[in-house]
Amino acid sequence: MVDITFGHGRAKIAGIVDIAVGGVSISIVELHGGACTVLATAHSALAADARTPDQSVGILAQQIKEAGDLALQAYSDHKRTGAIETVYAIVHAPWARSQMVQGSRRFEEDTQVEEDTIASLAKESLAQATGIDMGRLFEASMTRIEIDGYPTSSPEGKRVRTLDTFSLVSDCDPEVKSLASGALGALFPVARIVWRSGARALCALMEDTKLRDSNVLIVDMSADTTHLISMRRGVFEQSVVPEGVATILARIAGGRMPDESLGHIRMLNRDACSSETCEAVEQAMAKAEPDLARIFGEAIGKMAATRHVPNDLILITHQDLEAWLGRFFMRIDFAQFTITTLPFEVHTPDSLGVTTKILGEHQYPALAVDTILVNIEARS
Repeated sequence: MVDITFGHGRAKIAGIVDIAVGGVSISIVELHGGACTVLATAHSALAADARTPDQSVGILAQQIKEAGDLALQAYSDHKRTGAIETVYAIVHAPWARSQMVQGSRRFEEDTQVEEDTIASLAKESLAQATGIDMGRLFEASMTRIEIDGYPTSSPEGKRVRTLDTFSLVSDCDPEVKSLASGALGALFPVARIVWRSGARALCALMEDTKLRDSNVLIVDMSADTTHLISMRRGVFEQSVVPEGVATILARIAGGRMPDESLGHIRMLNRDACSSETCEAVEQAMAKAEPDLARIFGEAIGKMAATRHVPNDLILITHQDLEAWLGRFFMRIDFAQFTITTLPFEVHTPDSLGVTTKILGEHQYPALAVDTILVNIEARS
């Protein structure tokens, strides 16, 4: 990963802005000694009605301002006045497109690995990024190095026969970046903006959990879309599905607003809801599952046609939907698409221990993943 040094001594204040189709989440955090404390967090409102792609782009600045104003007010209420010096803007698919490229070099005899060799190999591999518009490039970082087939974080000086580098390359929709830049500049006028992709944050999540060297299928669900990434040995296949938190809630809402439906689902999760409305919501959830199984089954099936997907599944969605969707992905017959033909084993940021590494108020799961990325870069 690219290093961003905050130095030592006093704590630094940073903003983290999660930008996805249909919604924006923002947190303000304090970075200190490689740790992170959340001081404020907010989310733009979920929409009750479906939007076209152009409409989603058109309201982005408004959503950033909405979430930003709430987060800054909460920060002020926290009795903090420190300047926000850096803002991380994490842009999700399909607005940010990412590709993993691999560079490989074979030596006829044991050869000592030098830093220049690694850098030149990674640079050469960029030619493989055929799915990325280099004119819109906003991110290129090495995420994994292997020597003789084994991953390592310190290859320099070792003698090897094979050297492989894996680099993440991303571009960004220029209109989205322009609108976001303007809105973020108005909210955080003195801050330096650091652009990252949602895929980059997910790679950081993998680096910092027990699944670090595992093959995984990541289900990254934002408001209106879901980014599926099948990650195997540092390389991934991916798909973007036009189904997300807001569209799922619309399927089960029965005329209710999204927040109202989430409230009923929250009570159902706690077994604290016995009203007729809750029963109707529960029935609507069950009724929605066949359509969701078809939608996600088709996407996962297309990925599996090239290579079967891993059994470990990381689910990143709204916290109130985690329990239901976790059971859904384990229970529905997706086993035909997995490497072992066994059901998915579902993990969430919370079950992977991500939230235990973040101090302060509870995070939205997507923001928790972003915060892991910021933590890693801040202590590098």
